Amino acid sequence: RGHQVTLFEAAPQAGGQLLMATRIPRRRDLIGIIDWRLAELERLGVEIRYNTFAETADIMAETPDVVIIATGGVPDMLEDQPDLNVAPETVWDLLAGPHQPQGDILLYDGLGTVTGASVAEMLAEAGQSMTLVTPDGQLGKEMSYLERPFVMRTLYKAGVQIHPDLRLIGSERRGNRIAARFLNEFTEEETILDCDRLVIERGTVPVDDLFHDLVGLARNHGASDPIAMAEARPQCAPGAGFELYRIGDAVSSRDVHAAMLDANRICRAI
Repeated sequence: RGHQVTLFEAAPQAGGQLLMATRIPRRRDLIGIIDWRLAELERLGVEIRYNTFAETADIMAETPDVVIIATGGVPDMLEDQPDLNVAPETVWDLLAGPHQPQGDILLYDGLGTVTGASVAEMLAEAGQSMTLVTPDGQLGKEMSYLERPFVMRTLYKAGVQIHPDLRLIGSERRGNRIAARFLNEFTEEETILDCDRLVIERGTVPVDDLFHDLVGLARNHGASDPIAMAEARPQCAPGAGFELYRIGDAVSSRDVHAAMLDANRICRAI
């Protein structure tokens, strides 16, 4: 559309969170999203500033008309659960480290999306001793019907134990093992499962400090009009100052496709 665009990127390369997801064999094709979009940005002459943790002053120095915050999120560590006396690992930690089998892993998937299940599939194929626990009635409840049968087949063939309907309520160290406490969603009976490593997948919490710092300076105060977004109409009346929006995980824990849809709906009307 001919707009001048500057992209601030905190990482040394684009798509950090998405790149981590591509380490999962089932999700490696996601790299195509990064490759194609970087090629388009180069073709369109977009300036990308890597290794830049943009702050309010950096944004205001650009005198922008529109600011879109896509700062993503960090793993939800269940910090609202005071009885977790042993800090759990996250699937991000697993993906960042080696994939060689290491002790008995208890993976608590409190989200039910493809992320937790596909990480479990990857570990099972590597010979990892593992137990899966979910508060849902089945593992991977939010997975697509095209993916779930193949993941479940791998897990069953590997002998992975799967415990549905259990919600994580606490953990403690017992010798050199971890005792994780769960509550049955229906009977409220408590179950204790031992492991060497407690890993959780609970999605992300937004990294939205910059967004909130800018809210008071934006003419729309960071508010989005959902009806205007759906109809691809401008979201606020012309005036002084800049428009402020946030997309994807900077709003809530969602996948990359939701972020792209947010961006499309906002940018078509700019």
